[in-house]
Amino acid sequence: MESTQPQETSTDWEDIFRRVVAKNLPPFLEALDIIRFIQSSQDNQELFQSVETLNLSKKHQNITFQELVNLLSKCPNLESIDLSSFKQLTHEIIEELTKNCPKLHSIKLSNCPLTTALLKQLAENFPGLKSIDLKWSNITNQAIIELAKNCKNLELVDLSNCPDITDQAIIELSKNCPNLQSIKLSNCSNLTDQAIIELAKNCKNLKLVDLSTCPAITNQTIMALAENCKNLKSIKLSNCITITDQAIMALAENCQNLELVDFSRCRNLSFDALGQLILECPNLKRIVMPDSLVLNEEYIKGAREDIEKQKKQTPNPTPAEPTTELSAWISL
Repeated sequence: MESTQPQETSTDWEDIFRRVVAKNLPPFLEALDIIRFIQSSQDNQELFQSVETLNLSKKHQNITFQELVNLLSKCPNLESIDLSSFKQLTHEIIEELTKNCPKLHSIKLSNCPLTTALLKQLAENFPGLKSIDLKWSNITNQAIIELAKNCKNLELVDLSNCPDITDQAIIELSKNCPNLQSIKLSNCSNLTDQAIIELAKNCKNLKLVDLSTCPAITNQTIMALAENCKNLKSIKLSNCITITDQAIMALAENCQNLELVDFSRCRNLSFDALGQLILECPNLKRIVMPDSLVLNEEYIKGAREDIEKQKKQTPNPTPAEPTTELSAWISL
């Protein structure tokens, strides 16, 4: 009687890919591994049906145009793609995205060689875009105007370190994109109060605003944001050197949902105003102080409790009292 050899069980890699990897593609596979996977199988289209996110940023610069086209053709449900520092970005790639990925609503193009024509093509082909990252790029006002005219559902925009952007672009963005919730404009040194005041008036759903190192920004901007955008959760004003207590008191009075504030290198702020902000904003989790000292949630909670305790013990508290208590905490 012949002995029966135990049958070798093969690993069902396709099943594993489908169940575990596909929905979380970037953390599991390098882009070049994805390309090899595509090339090694003639019948794997189904495996990519559930891919919603791709990260093809700077570490994947060796991908050829044809390999990228092949990859995109297999991801019809793609919703988000990161092409940061992708130096081969062309009109042809935008066309391939349009043809193969109609559900795309989020794209990262930071540090890419962008032109007005390229961004116009992207905006016209994807009017449903909700999120775009253009930081560290050489885009112009006209490019942002084209984006604003075509993509009216934008919610998140990152223009950090785009030195050519001026008030004109931000005003057009605010007029056309009322659903904006997050805008990052750090190191856009040509912006003035005029642009951000219009932004505050037209985009009342703003929750995150980054104006770090925008030197022309004054109290007027912060007061406009405080009065119009009461759902603000995060505001970064690092190196906005003209900001004073008046702006901070406006935030304390109007923006009780604040969770993060950054006042690093804002030298005209007093402990009194910062103490009032702590008292009025119960959800604060992080404060970056003018000297760049970071107060975490536990620290803020302790300061709030001691300030409230001091106020209860003093029959007629004066405005200077929070200063004493907060400064004591800071010096610990």
